[in-house]
Amino acid sequence: MKYKNKLVVLSALIAVLAILYIFGMLFEPARRDSRLALYSWMDVRMAERIDRIIIQSGDTLILSLINNKWYVSYNNNFYPARQMRVTDFIGLFTRRDSYPVRSNSPSSHGRFGLTEASASQIVFSGGIGPPLLRLLIGLGDALGNNVYMRKLEQNEVRSGEDRFTAYIMADRSSWYNLRLVQESEDYGFEINSVQRLTVFQSQNAPGSPSQIFIRSGRGWSMAGVNSAELDMGRIDSYVRSIINAEADDFEYDISSDDPRINDSRIVIEFGNGDIRSLSFSFPDENTPLLAAVSGFDFVFYLPDRMFYELFRDDAYFMGDPYSVTR
Repeated sequence: MKYKNKLVVLSALIAVLAILYIFGMLFEPARRDSRLALYSWMDVRMAERIDRIIIQSGDTLILSLINNKWYVSYNNNFYPARQMRVTDFIGLFTRRDSYPVRSNSPSSHGRFGLTEASASQIVFSGGIGPPLLRLLIGLGDALGNNVYMRKLEQNEVRSGEDRFTAYIMADRSSWYNLRLVQESEDYGFEINSVQRLTVFQSQNAPGSPSQIFIRSGRGWSMAGVNSAELDMGRIDSYVRSIINAEADDFEYDISSDDPRINDSRIVIEFGNGDIRSLSFSFPDENTPLLAAVSGFDFVFYLPDRMFYELFRDDAYFMGDPYSVTR
């Protein structure tokens, strides 16, 4: 009994000391001041209302939320944006971080590159009414690690780690979702979701007029080819390269029904019944490699080398080492 009593007393003492330690950590002046010094430019609940973002830094980039998806507004059209990139960008402004105050004087704005004429500007809007946030991004500090910032309507200047320049100075194309199969943008399709792949070769390609790959258990069958001769690893890699294929940019001056984008075609059939048809031009000295996708009005611009990665001869799928690269 004495032993049990001592154990109870010691356990209670340890619990009391643990509680005192936790309270000491929470209310220790330096830690309390550190927490209070944390700052965010925008409340998370406010960020949920954002439906339009304007980034002005030389050129103007406009992002619009339409039917819960982000698009880049350009040339009187809406091009699909990389959803995670936009989400991560918004997260920079809702995250609580160290942004110490550097000045409250209007006269300091020029020194920090924070006049309206000299600074980059980011505007977040949501619905009807004034913008949710208008933020100016100015010069970096002497070491280039931090950048000066202020809200347009306020004189207060703060500084913080420069996570912003990489976004505001990036090319427009870096905001585009340039995957030919759009749904694979953030995570990539599981290759098992592809049940059938039909390749209609270009007359300029060395393969058969068409190739048909059909999901067979954990592997593949190929029309007209003995399955025992197939290299399943190569077929997996090939199918994966198609569903994750990414263009360099959008082509703005050619429509998706241009007859040149009908030289060859790849049809992907998924297990959920969805079908994607990818049409391609033949790259030559007059026409670069272009692609159009069923259900979308825009045209993709691809590097020419991708033609020879997307269209292979039959020997490649039977492990011919000389068919790996053309």
